[in-house]
Amino acid sequence: MFLYNPCVINDIALQLSFGSVAGIALFSKKIKSQLGYIPEFLSETVSVSLAANIFTIPVIAACFGKVSLMFLVGNIIITPFVP
Repeated sequence: MFLYNPCVINDIALQLSFGSVAGIALFSKKIKSQLGYIPEFLSETVSVSLAANIFTIPVIAACFGKVSLMFLVGNIIITPFVP
């Protein structure tokens, strides 16, 4: 993709997608292991959400100038309704 169009590296959608996948792959299991006191169904949601946002919050802040920290509450509420 980068060989075909090197300008795609500046695309915010690519940066956010790459960052969230990298965060989940690198940190979700480590975060979940630290959340042993939380029930299983909730610790999975919290760990994936936090891991994804570790990498995306800096990109969002740099591009948009502000960040909402309600992502965790929103994900906990919405996740049970997603198949």
